[in-house]
Amino acid sequence: MTTLLGIVLIIGSYVVFSADTLYPGIANLAPCIGTALIIVQQMFFSIGGDGDKIVLGAVLAAILLLWSKGLVGIWDFLATRTAMRAGSSRS
Repeated sequence: MTTLLGIVLIIGSYVVFSADTLYPGIANLAPCIGTALIIVQQMFFSIGGDGDKIVLGAVLAAILLLWSKGLVGIWDFLATRTAMRAGSSRS
């Protein structure tokens, strides 16, 4: 569960942050906490060799089932988001 929360914090930060997000700032704690959760879970709370694969497999299955167009939809969304950031930083 902590792996899933860590992934959500990291990817959510990428989606929510923009060129106007202050750095360093309080908002930058989310991806740091997400990374720390993933590392701590892997080092100290691992439920075995297959536990992490089960969690990450469930995340992949949820993306494929719930997100429109599955992984391609996420790729398009992130590409559009990156292009918008590149356009706003040039202005």
